[in-house]
Amino acid sequence: MLQVAGLEVAVTRKTMKNIRLRIVPPHGDILVSAPHRVSNREIASMVAERVGWINRERAELMRLSKSHIPHYETGETHRLWGEEYCLQVVTTQGRRHTTLDTERNIKLYVQADDDMHQRAHQLDEFYRHQLKLALEPLAVAWQKKTEKKVSFFGFKRMKTRWGSCNITRARIWLNVELARHPLPCLEYVLVHELVHLYEPGHGARFQALMDHYLPSWREWHSYLNRK
Repeated sequence: MLQVAGLEVAVTRKTMKNIRLRIVPPHGDILVSAPHRVSNREIASMVAERVGWINRERAELMRLSKSHIPHYETGETHRLWGEEYCLQVVTTQGRRHTTLDTERNIKLYVQADDDMHQRAHQLDEFYRHQLKLALEPLAVAWQKKTEKKVSFFGFKRMKTRWGSCNITRARIWLNVELARHPLPCLEYVLVHELVHLYEPGHGARFQALMDHYLPSWREWHSYLNRK
């Protein structure tokens, strides 16, 4: 972590040609990806030159995030696989559960005393379940295509990554937020992490393998980097 002009900057070293600066939602985290050969001084200098732009981007991000803070109430719009659904909150005396209907509603069956945090947790579990259902056939197909076997798949929330791979143990984690984006995004991240079992970096060999297995990967890479 670097401190530049009062800003905290997370630095990740990768096999790449150029320094890359990103402002990551939802909290405006500053993330720099840099080649191994680039010094911290060079990174700090680049960030310092762009402080004005960084502050403007973070201010806009915070403005947008405040206007889209969910309260998990009937009428809100939530996304599933890139499509908008209307949230319907229904009080029940039975068990909590969540369903989809044919009119593009996500129905959240809650108990009368459930607060916003309980509703958020319930919707989060719904997204995890949708991811699991979507991942199962993709995981079978892509492990066969790549000839790589994964020992474990899991879902969790990640601030700066859409997926991660423990190469030694062949364990893959996927970001729960993927359920909100088009299904090809999940497929891209899955293939991305599987390819890391061949190549840990993001250099020419990694990109060549991605081109071989999933020629459209750059489209979804760019899409997710804008989110």
